[in-house]
Amino acid sequence: MLQSETPSHRFLFQHDGIDYLTLCLDVTVYWIGSIFDRVNGLLRFYERSMDLIGQDLNFYHTESIRYDRRVTDDTVNLLPFWLHKPQAKRTMPMLFMSAASTADTASDKAFSFMALEYRSAGALRLVLPAGMFGEPATWMVELTQNLVKELDFVSGHAGYSLNWNEDGHLATLAEQELYHLSRRYPGIDLPSISATIRTASQGIKCANWLTLLGARWCEELGGVDGLRMALGTDILVHELQNGVIIQAGGVPEIGDVNRHRLLPRYHQVGRVLAPIRSLEHAGFIRRGRMYDDEATEEWLGRFDS
Repeated sequence: MLQSETPSHRFLFQHDGIDYLTLCLDVTVYWIGSIFDRVNGLLRFYERSMDLIGQDLNFYHTESIRYDRRVTDDTVNLLPFWLHKPQAKRTMPMLFMSAASTADTASDKAFSFMALEYRSAGALRLVLPAGMFGEPATWMVELTQNLVKELDFVSGHAGYSLNWNEDGHLATLAEQELYHLSRRYPGIDLPSISATIRTASQGIKCANWLTLLGARWCEELGGVDGLRMALGTDILVHELQNGVIIQAGGVPEIGDVNRHRLLPRYHQVGRVLAPIRSLEHAGFIRRGRMYDDEATEEWLGRFDS
């Protein structure tokens, strides 16, 4: 069962009584182009996200509000307002919301929207508690399909991940844990949407339990039929209006290198997708005090072979 895969004692990170890093599930998608060319798709993802976590959200900030403020009834209308008012164009609209109990606490319910309009790229991320389900995990596949049903996306992924307040006082402390976690637990995604957005036009980030490919990358690998043939019968390929979702097994897995849990299905997907993985990703994994390009690339390519 899933609970045996997520023992809480492995993933408790506290400082002065504050949980500054937490295991979670997430769905993250990237697009290339303007937000105003995909308004309906963005709103669908947002509204479905709010249906799940909206009532639990406590704090938010934007690109112009750098410190967390309390969520109000008006906060949830910010993104729809931006999308319906192209005349009030923002070059870098961002909205981050979380259910954290304090501004520095890592939350396992959160939402992120980041659009770099000056680069014609952006991302959405929904964060959910890691213990939300047992076997089978069909509901998360269905949720992901529902979230992106109307969205013209280029790539994405879903499965186990980590979350922390990237603008909080304990952000550096959280980031310093990532290198050690990346070496042991290959099934946990290390999020850095601000870095991945910048290379989304060049290739995908990496494989995950669910890997989303927009029409561009799907065709690059021979279309749906070509993908199914290359991936084999153990890997499911769900067709979407704007691409596919590749599913590596019945449930997401964390893996554990120390216990030789190496996630063969994730490798099976990663090998097929290696030709379209971006090789220009900026470093976001710290080794010591500095972001390390080599450590980042090694982790991003962990399923390539």
